[in-house]
Amino acid sequence: MGEWWLRWFPAQDLAPATLETYAQQYRRHVHPYFGERALSGITGLDLAGFARRLRAQGLAPSTVTVVLSVIRDLLVDAAAEGLIPVAPAVRLRQRRNGAGAPVRPGFAVGAEEVLAVCARLQRPEALMALIAFFTGMRWGEVCGMNSRFLHLPGAPSERARTDLAGAGWYQVDAAAGAVHEDVHARRFFGPPKGGYGRALDLPPFLVGLLAEHCSALGGVDLLFANRRGEPIRHSDFLRRWRPACDGAAQRLARDGRVLAAAIAPRCPGLRFHDLWHCCWRSVGPKVAPELRICRLHGGDPVDGAFAVRSRLGGPSRTATSKSRTAAAASPSPAVTVHRRAHGQGSGGGSERGELRPVPRR
Repeated sequence: MGEWWLRWFPAQDLAPATLETYAQQYRRHVHPYFGERALSGITGLDLAGFARRLRAQGLAPSTVTVVLSVIRDLLVDAAAEGLIPVAPAVRLRQRRNGAGAPVRPGFAVGAEEVLAVCARLQRPEALMALIAFFTGMRWGEVCGMNSRFLHLPGAPSERARTDLAGAGWYQVDAAAGAVHEDVHARRFFGPPKGGYGRALDLPPFLVGLLAEHCSALGGVDLLFANRRGEPIRHSDFLRRWRPACDGAAQRLARDGRVLAAAIAPRCPGLRFHDLWHCCWRSVGPKVAPELRICRLHGGDPVDGAFAVRSRLGGPSRTATSKSRTAAAASPSPAVTVHRRAHGQGSGGGSERGELRPVPRR
């Protein structure tokens, strides 16, 4: 199998994060066990015993599934190339020890709790949390927000639009509207979840905060970046998000001086993704069912147009598919988009982009 891996892996055209995961799982688990084995000598019973061995080592069920998917793809392609007559089936039969670990449900809090957490964060990070809470955008979409897709009242592109007077909106680009992060914390631009772009109306107070933030950036396209002009790492954000939610103990120096006062818990266990649940549990029932379906599918056509409406009771807006296509066809110069084919079961091919330094004007 080791020789076949050296031929098979360079020929794969997958997303960077998928390639990293495959390589990592093969090095750690597959090669030590099957690297010297002949492809024709691997049976379904061998794979079942291998899976049992991984579970006995304490690996999570999701990790075992990923490792077996690597072996499955290797054997299926080997059978397609005629190296083995047929790929052995992966049969997983394991003991049932009850209902298993409970799945963590969505965590929903009110606006007062979110504002209290934001008061403990720095201004850009607090603005990111507010955007997620009041628009329902996910982490990757907020982290990848670009000024080229932000439409604020008074901007040159909006002054001729009488139907958008006093309204602001943001276009989530279908090709490069979200930041993705692989196992080595390398970030790249790609499509949002589901591969759909959509337009989101912004409440008036959020429009004002975004206008101030853009003015302070001095012309930088990426709205939320680290000191090197790159998208923020999720782990770096969590270093400040977790103490703001869970609280922190008092920090003392060696000489007894107080370096940081203790912080009381405010929303223990709150994740950034939970802000998405907060948005939809608080404002989702107020939206017509057809508009909720339109939002979940990224703005499916309704009578030849894309119906877009503010979930916060703001002004409604209808953007034609022609204007949305034009907005999506002009990606940021900081993003280079490439077509990468995904494996079966991932919804077909999708757009992936490589991270480029954000140019300053």
